Amino acid sequence: MRYLARADYAPLKNLARELVRLCGGGKHAAEISRACESSISGYVSNTSPQFMPIDVVADLEAHTGQRIISQYLVDLTNELSSPVREVNPLLMAAALGGDLGAFCVAATQAMEDGHLTNQELDDLIKKAETILFSVQKIHDSLSKYRQQRRVSNAAE
Repeated sequence: MRYLARADYAPLKNLARELVRLCGGGKHAAEISRACESSISGYVSNTSPQFMPIDVVADLEAHTGQRIISQYLVDLTNELSSPVREVNPLLMAAALGGDLGAFCVAATQAMEDGHLTNQELDDLIKKAETILFSVQKIHDSLSKYRQQRRVSNAAE
């Protein structure tokens, strides 16, 4: 069993996809790092269990000048080492509402001509994944908070 919640790992795929895009695609990313193009493809695929190795991340981030994966890991580490703060589910739901609204607007615009292009479909899937990851993060945060309260109440 993994230490972190599934939602903590999920953004790594989206960030890897963005990093590869910034490099000019999988072929260029493979030329910059030790990974082959098919491995790069797996690192950015939501269906692959493999994540981008840290040395490949270092090469690609150095090439692009964008520290998007390493910064996420720093932020995640800082979050884990901070005490659990009270979660305001209303604020979390409001933020999720914005993501859901953006998805609905994009879906409506994509269907205006009655046909979804592959790009439009890919964009909608990415937006839907963001919403799913956000919902999972809300769930995990609330579950951690609930557990903390149970432990605290039991100690009283």
